[in-house]
Amino acid sequence: NVRLLKPQAGWFPALITETTTDIGPVQILNVHLRPPLDDDAKATVSAYLESSTIHHRELTHFLQSANRDQPLIIAGDFNENERRTAIKKLLNDGFTDALSLYDTKSNTWSWRTASGITLQNRYDHILFNQHFHCTDAKVADVRASDHRPVQAVLINNKQDTEQDIPNSR
Repeated sequence: NVRLLKPQAGWFPALITETTTDIGPVQILNVHLRPPLDDDAKATVSAYLESSTIHHRELTHFLQSANRDQPLIIAGDFNENERRTAIKKLLNDGFTDALSLYDTKSNTWSWRTASGITLQNRYDHILFNQHFHCTDAKVADVRASDHRPVQAVLINNKQDTEQDIPNSR
């Protein structure tokens, strides 16, 4: 069951899917939040400062289509790092950022400007609610675009987490 969610605050739609797994229904919300650009797609200080407020509105709208009482994963290009408002709000609401558990430094995005300066940040995330336990997360060494994939291993939180689980770190 896949649904396209039209944006209200940002530029890009989101996808939400509910799939049946061995642990029951799991929802996955895939997002691409608005880049820190103005309406003309130009990088300005005011666009950067306003972007986290826009991201919060985008996520609030998209999350209305999810059932937070069921297993939920939110993944994608958030166009902000875990120190900005929208991600911090999700963390305060009980979500966990998988990458922050295992890697606090790797950048997931880089862009070389025309002047030769390379900008880098941690814009891509996999967040999950209390129904999951993360056993590993990393940034894959794949450079096919300006973003690098984030990978996480999530298990059912009701599963015995004391068992030996292979860790690929």
